[in-house]
Amino acid sequence: MGFMPELWSDRTLNQVLASLRETQRIVNSVTDYTPFTLGRQATAYNGPKLGALTVRDLPATDEDDPSQTAIQISFSKKRGVVFNLSDIDAAQASVDMLASLTGDAAEALLDDYDLYLLQVMIDGLASGNKKTIADTSGHKLTRADVLAARTILNAAKAPLRGRYCAVSPEFEANLYDIADFTSRDKIFDTTAMRDGVIGRMLGFDVILANSMPKVTNAWSRTTGTLPVALFYSSYGTGFGRQKEFETKSSADAKIPGDVVNVYSVFGAAIQDDSMVVGYRRDV
Repeated sequence: MGFMPELWSDRTLNQVLASLRETQRIVNSVTDYTPFTLGRQATAYNGPKLGALTVRDLPATDEDDPSQTAIQISFSKKRGVVFNLSDIDAAQASVDMLASLTGDAAEALLDDYDLYLLQVMIDGLASGNKKTIADTSGHKLTRADVLAARTILNAAKAPLRGRYCAVSPEFEANLYDIADFTSRDKIFDTTAMRDGVIGRMLGFDVILANSMPKVTNAWSRTTGTLPVALFYSSYGTGFGRQKEFETKSSADAKIPGDVVNVYSVFGAAIQDDSMVVGYRRDV
């Protein structure tokens, strides 16, 4: 039968899309430019920002020009899942094995997207949107912090729809002390929330980000030890894949089998830093 790369890449894509339909992740909480970048062999996307249109009184004296607003997304990330198959033909012939391997690859790639986007948002925080949790609250994430983040997004005219809060595990327990936080077990119809959303408060869907980077007092991710919470609008950050997925295989004389690589080429960029707010604990 031989190695069939399309079988592996297409199945991985289907697994990714199925997961994103059911689960709220960081990658599907930001603006997706993938429909505009797929199949393009360019090293970056330079084009209009999505969500740049406004409503005007008619008759209008001027108009929006999306081409005047631009975002640049460099496809600098080339990341893959590499594994060994002792018998490619057997793996491709087994529906269960193929589904398991491509499912694992899809989850690993989605986790990698999420971590990368969290890094991009932390690095792209505007100085005025870097907040320290006040000592008076015992260094806990409080309702006042959430309200302050909401006020910043309101001032930035961020849409009410598509607001998210991604929290480090260290802050999860703080949320249950906030009366406005609605946990899944207190909602009559849990289908109202997607998997991955641990609650909702003051207009934010709350995502537990186990891979959230930690930062230093200077907000550097290098040797960081301080937990972070991010409040953001989906319009704050753009993400795109240059290719959906590619798969390659090569023989390796050192092992009894072939090495398979399922990989993705992608990138992300801050498109409006006023719509991303970061809180960190200072002890």
